[in-house]
Amino acid sequence: TESGNDGYLLKLDGNAAEKNAGGKGDTTSEASAGRTMLFLESGIRFHTTTQQIQQEGKMPTPFCMKLRKHLRGLRFERIQQLGNLDRVVDFIFGSGSNRHSLVLELYARGNILLCNASYEIQ
Repeated sequence: TESGNDGYLLKLDGNAAEKNAGGKGDTTSEASAGRTMLFLESGIRFHTTTQQIQQEGKMPTPFCMKLRKHLRGLRFERIQQLGNLDRVVDFIFGSGSNRHSLVLELYARGNILLCNASYEIQ
């Protein structure tokens, strides 16, 4: 789901929400009260959140639709820093030939890139 011009919310499954709550299955924790999502804001930040953003009647952008097409049903596998570039982060979804990466650049006017398993931009 799109949030503003450069922000995107990615819904994570229930297992990710439990890990973020400490993996204890505590139903009173704030993280288990709502669905855990990953918020990516190009050039600025990324973090998990349980806060929902209402977007009634707003059509998603073509990039948002592409993210849905390629990432739907894939498991969030890991996050890693690319090389020695301290402000480039790789979010890896899926595995094998079906793997996709979201590469987030955390500097002024940074980008969010969707890549396949060979790091070719989709």
